[in-house]
Amino acid sequence: RIKTLEAIENTFRSTYPGDVHSRAWTSRFLRSKVLETEGITIHSVSESLSQLLSDGIQEVYIQPTFVTNGSEYQKLIQEITPFQNQFRTLCVGSPLMECENDFAPILTAITDCDNYPRPQSDELLLFMGHGTTDGEYALYDKLDQAFQSYGLHNTFLKTMQSPTALDEIIS
Repeated sequence: RIKTLEAIENTFRSTYPGDVHSRAWTSRFLRSKVLETEGITIHSVSESLSQLLSDGIQEVYIQPTFVTNGSEYQKLIQEITPFQNQFRTLCVGSPLMECENDFAPILTAITDCDNYPRPQSDELLLFMGHGTTDGEYALYDKLDQAFQSYGLHNTFLKTMQSPTALDEIIS
């Protein structure tokens, strides 16, 4: 959370220093877990939007950190729907990956990263994604295939709910 989500939040805060920033998570389970283990309250999307309304904010831009347009993204859309007409502006950004056209910039960003571990011929690099509970793996699978066509033959992408077993990947 600190190295990923909070790093993104800090980038927004430094890029837009005069704006109000609000954190919200769609996952009730993860919000409860952070509260239980760290004592940090993270609001739901509805709670954050209600607070922004209360504070008199009229322009809201939501940038989700979801990888695909899966069940959590759909949950976000459902949560903001009742607020649609309560703000002058309420915009929601897209997930990272909506179509195959998104692959090239993703692969470039990964491989241009200073911390990208370049696997040797006898090693493999496995990116693990959370996945989605709605069974929509097509984009994950296509990005996994794109690693190969991009020349990253020892690099794979799977999700926690992926139908491909870890043993299959290793072999």
